[in-house]
Amino acid sequence: MIQKKLLIPAAAVAIIAAGYFGLCAYASKQAQKRLDDFVYDNHLNGTVSWASVSSSPFGGKVVIKGVEFGEGKAGGLRADKVIVTDLINNDSRSRVRIEASGIQASNSSLQSLQDLGGMAGLIGMGGGSRGMNNFGPLLSSGRNELKPFDLMLFLDLDDDATLATGETFVDMPDLFTFSASYRMDNVKDLHRTITDLQRDGEMAVYGLLGGAAQGMQAAFARAELSELNVSFKDKGMVKRSALLEQRYATPLDPTAGSADKQRQAWFEKSLDSWQKNCESGMRVKAPMLSDGCELMVKLFKGKNDGIQLSVDPKDPVRVMDLMSLFGGGNSRQVLERLNPEVSSL
Repeated sequence: MIQKKLLIPAAAVAIIAAGYFGLCAYASKQAQKRLDDFVYDNHLNGTVSWASVSSSPFGGKVVIKGVEFGEGKAGGLRADKVIVTDLINNDSRSRVRIEASGIQASNSSLQSLQDLGGMAGLIGMGGGSRGMNNFGPLLSSGRNELKPFDLMLFLDLDDDATLATGETFVDMPDLFTFSASYRMDNVKDLHRTITDLQRDGEMAVYGLLGGAAQGMQAAFARAELSELNVSFKDKGMVKRSALLEQRYATPLDPTAGSADKQRQAWFEKSLDSWQKNCESGMRVKAPMLSDGCELMVKLFKGKNDGIQLSVDPKDPVRVMDLMSLFGGGNSRQVLERLNPEVSSL
C-alpha cells in the first residue's frame, strides 16, 4: 500500500517532467524556424550561422550557441552564447533584449573603430610591428589582443505609445565598460517604418533609399529626447594609456635628474594645460559641461574610476535639433534645454 502511495506522486512528477521537456523541444523547433525565417527574410543566408538553438517552453527565452556573423574568426564576429528575451513583435510594437557573451572580434570587423582611443597617436609604438589589433583602445593602452567581451542590447519601439526606449551595455575585459540608455517620446510609427524598410530592403538597394530616408525623417519629425544616460568606467585602458604616455611622450633632459620625476612633472603639466584649454572652450560653447574637463583629468590621473553624463530635459528637446550639436548651429541653446550633468564614478 505504501509503495502505491509513493509510486503515484513519482509517476506524476515523471509525466510533468516529460511534458516540460516535450514543450521545450517543441519551443526550440519553433525558435529554430523563426530564426531560419529571419535569416531568409533579411537576406542573411551565408552570413549568419549557429551551432544550436533552444527555447523555454513558452518561448520567453531563446538561447543560441556558437553564433558566427560575417566570415567567422577570419573576418567577422563570433559569440559563445546569445540569449534573446522580452520579445514582442506585432503590427504596432517590437521589443527585444539581446545578451551576447564571449564575443570574439576579428581585426577587420574592428577596422572602423581603429581611431578610438585618443592616446594612440601620442605613443611612439609601431602597432604593425607588434601585430596589434586595429582597435583604438587596444593601441592606446598597449595591448595586442582583444579578450572576448560581453554585449547587451535592448530596444522597445511602441507605435501606439509613440515611444522608443533603448539600452546598451558593453563589458571589455582589461579595457572599459560602457553603458547608455535613452527614452524618446512623440516618435511616429518608427516600428512600422523599420518593418517596411526590412520588408523592402532588397528594393531599397535598387533606388528607394530616398523614400527610406523620408520615412525615417517623418518618424522623428516631432520626436523628443526625454532621457539619456551614458557612462564610461575604466578597467585598465586609461591607466595604462597614462603610463605609456609618460614613458614614450615625455621629452627627457639627461642633465635634469631622475627620468621618472621628469615624466611625472611633464604628465601633470600636460594635463593641466589640457584642462585649461578644455575649460576655456567650454565656457564659450557649453559652460554647463565645464566640470567635465576636471573630471576627465582626474580620470587620467587615476583619481576616479569613470565618468557619467546624464540628460534630464526640463523643456522639450526635439531629436532633429540635436543635429545642431554637430553641425555648428545654435548648440548652446539646445544644450541648455537638455540640462546635462557630468559626474564621476
